[in-house]
Amino acid sequence: MKRKRSTADTVPTDMPKNIRKYWYRRYDMFRRFDEGIKLSNEMWFSVTPEAIALYISNQVKLRLPDAKVVLDAFGGAGGNSIQFVYDFDKVYYMDINNENVALARHNAGVYGVRDYINFMEGDFFNLESRHLNAFESDPVDVVFLSPPWGGPAYNTQAVWNLSSCEPYPIQDVVKAALKISPNIVLYLPRNSNLDEIVDLIPESVSNRPVLQYLCQNGHCAAVVVYIGPDFVARRDPDTIPVKEDEYEASIAISPEDKA
Repeated sequence: MKRKRSTADTVPTDMPKNIRKYWYRRYDMFRRFDEGIKLSNEMWFSVTPEAIALYISNQVKLRLPDAKVVLDAFGGAGGNSIQFVYDFDKVYYMDINNENVALARHNAGVYGVRDYINFMEGDFFNLESRHLNAFESDPVDVVFLSPPWGGPAYNTQAVWNLSSCEPYPIQDVVKAALKISPNIVLYLPRNSNLDEIVDLIPESVSNRPVLQYLCQNGHCAAVVVYIGPDFVARRDPDTIPVKEDEYEASIAISPEDKA
């Protein structure tokens, strides 16, 4: 029997005032929230909404059809890793924060996919031998990057510079990811500096990266960037050339907007 969603819209009294607005979006974050999903204060504004995480996973597989292994390098509460399970043979989850790892394990259990995710606690910038050995045994085909954006403050800026990302500038994140796989997917604020995104492209990559502006409930939520030599060129009906020979962009509508 399908479990009914809670109709209780009363914000928990122990929830800090600065994140209480996210309580009303809890079913966007996890459809099965009432079945025991757990989030820390930081994860309330950091987790990728479920419909968007599902869309990204589907898109990565469509654009990289031969990919079997994905690394979610800044796994957080597990929202993206949970969705990757349905499209990839092996999912590596990594986070430096042991509380996040525990949350992700728990939330994956709510969705019944805990045993299908390889959870790793560690520093993405200083990989330990156990991590490197795992990646050598099962080479990573694509690295998904959703690093901390430095909190909700990015919303107050007209243009968000990648170098201002805290605590890790996006440029450093990309360099670290390229040591693991030539194919990377970035999940960034919707107001990210496009010129800086273009500068991230390695000279070895000849095909144009793709930018997708993801919308949910009539609101532009984020931009996703697909970079790598192995991504299949895929011309979507909603793809719009932005700068010739540099990149292309498309507007992706989430399931909620199509309903």
